[in-house]
Amino acid sequence: MDQKNNASPLFTWVTELKAICPRTGDLLVWGGPYVEALSKAEAQQWCDENMGYLKVIGRLTMTIPAKKDEDGNPYPDWENVVDWDEGRLN
Repeated sequence: MDQKNNASPLFTWVTELKAICPRTGDLLVWGGPYVEALSKAEAQQWCDENMGYLKVIGRLTMTIPAKKDEDGNPYPDWENVVDWDEGRLN
């Protein structure tokens, strides 16, 4: 989907949650789903009302895809970066 044609007046907020790792039994921090809202407070309110275990940690401003080198190791693909603030794509 072309993101330029899917402009939204809402910002995308990143969330996290704490949960027990099923493999080790340790309490770990995991990345959560993205939430769309006008403000961080509004995003957290949505989380509190719908998924009480989520914490909003910040706004998504850029996504950087990864490529693999000749050895199969990932590295940033700077040519295909999506800047969510440029032109208010977010």
